[in-house]
Amino acid sequence: MQNIFYLNKIQMRKIAFISGLYYNERLLLYTSLLDRLKENNISVDVYTTVKSTVAVSKEFQSEKFFNIKEIYLPTKIFTSLKKILNYSWDYYLKESKTKHIFSFEQNKDIDHSYKFIASIISKLKLTKLFNSFVIFFISFYCHFFNKFDSQFLKNISKYDAVIFGWPYRDYNVLYANLCKKHKIPTIALIAGFDNITSKSRFLFKYDFYFAWSEQMINEMSYFYPYINTNKIFVIGNPQYELLKIEKYKLPKNIFFNNLNLDSNRLTILYAMGTPNQFREDYMLLDLLEKLNTCDFIDKVQFVVRPHPAFFDVQDWDSVISECKFPVFVQKVSERLTERDFPSVDSLKDWVNAVSHCDVLINAASTITFDAIYCKKPVINVNYDLNTDENTKRFITVQNSRYLHALLIVNSGAVHIVNSTFDMINCISDFVSDYPKKYSEKEFERLHLLKKVCSLDFDIDPLDNLISSINKILNLGKKI
Repeated sequence: MQNIFYLNKIQMRKIAFISGLYYNERLLLYTSLLDRLKENNISVDVYTTVKSTVAVSKEFQSEKFFNIKEIYLPTKIFTSLKKILNYSWDYYLKESKTKHIFSFEQNKDIDHSYKFIASIISKLKLTKLFNSFVIFFISFYCHFFNKFDSQFLKNISKYDAVIFGWPYRDYNVLYANLCKKHKIPTIALIAGFDNITSKSRFLFKYDFYFAWSEQMINEMSYFYPYINTNKIFVIGNPQYELLKIEKYKLPKNIFFNNLNLDSNRLTILYAMGTPNQFREDYMLLDLLEKLNTCDFIDKVQFVVRPHPAFFDVQDWDSVISECKFPVFVQKVSERLTERDFPSVDSLKDWVNAVSHCDVLINAASTITFDAIYCKKPVINVNYDLNTDENTKRFITVQNSRYLHALLIVNSGAVHIVNSTFDMINCISDFVSDYPKKYSEKEFERLHLLKKVCSLDFDIDPLDNLISSINKILNLGKKI
């Protein structure tokens, strides 16, 4: 009897998931991940900085959700240290005579003093040492001012592993270091296909990493040369289970009726990227105006999906009111009752817009893969009508140099347009013969999806993630 109790105790394992990111909140709240982990005898405590997630979790999930306090580091000092560190790594990696680095190119004309200091650190081969100093600075500051979350401290001894859903957040260093002292394995979950090549560096050397694909492993090997690739698990994009769950999908005719749209028209989803890079509303509004003169406008309609951070779109009402075809703008930012909180309505907006559109237009962002997963063709924007020369330069630099954009642009899987004129011609081709235009790049789209997401249409999106968690837990605490 005692032996049976001991075996049951060993089989039930417990992990913590530190979230606080839109992607993770959506994954934890609305997919079957937590239930399926429980079926594998894995219990999960979720820690999030988003208060609304904890409230909603009681309705959607049986596992425990806790609020974890967000730690605010001294802004001026830490920002300076982080910029110097990022630039120092940029210089360090550029010495290898390999590819362009996102942060170095993006900030080409600013922060000269930081770059000067960083170049010296790099030339003296002190980049790794400086990285360790920044980690020490964060840990010392948080310990000195008692920044630990009391609930996490209370529960930490119970955990067999801790997953960090946003490993770039600097305060994660504090909790990762705490896990290290307790000999608890730490796992960094890379949330987006472009995170390695475009986001700020994560400072801490985690024990394991969850990446989307072999492609991402190659990127990690380059940007983080000190990481052992044997510690990286390929999981694909687990949130794509949401695109398969029927309760979030509306029948096509009902979805379009709710938007006052016609399900018989060619539906174009125009998805705008983050506005802190470049402003796509200028291209969209110009396109809508010029389409009014085309002879096929009675066969098309638009669903516009702004980025959640897009609050100040230019001249929407005046332009849309003049359109001779239906245009519906999703209220993405208004669906967010709190930063990084995905409501059920926002989830349904995304699922149904991607599932029911006929064509996606965007500029090399993650929704490219969402559309391909839903078997939709993609038009890639490769021009910018904004009068601001800095942002105008940015989009061409992104598509010609940045690794994540190059994956899409050079794949042959998307229709690249270099002007509004090209865009209209491409839309016209889809209107005149959709099956032919659709099939043009069908093979390339599937190849790109497998390369970047390690998925095809028949694989369960959660399988690899659950399997990888199991493998790490089976290793025990021997890291």
